Amino acid sequence: MLIWNIYITITYGKLLGLLPITIQSILLWLIFTKHEYAKVSIRIWSIVFISIAYGLQFFGRFLVDLTEWFSNANVSHYIQTGLMTILGVLIVKYTNKTIEIIELEKQ
Repeated sequence: MLIWNIYITITYGKLLGLLPITIQSILLWLIFTKHEYAKVSIRIWSIVFISIAYGLQFFGRFLVDLTEWFSNANVSHYIQTGLMTILGVLIVKYTNKTIEIIELEKQ
């Protein structure tokens, strides 16, 4: 996702693309340095930026299509946003099961 965001930001010159690049870079830094807040950061990122964001897109398009009686419904949008919402939930579940925080004694 980071490479895709960098590509889109450079190609289209959208400065708004710097926000996800910054967030994803910080998240990767926390993971690679095995920081104590890496687990919490992964959970927040996957809940807010994947599950909630795509869930709201799904729900918003559903409401628009509902008002139009599904005359112009785009099934591929529902599949994509539905799968991304499920992916966010799976990332949270995987993170909760596999990442352990080990406290070291401070000297």
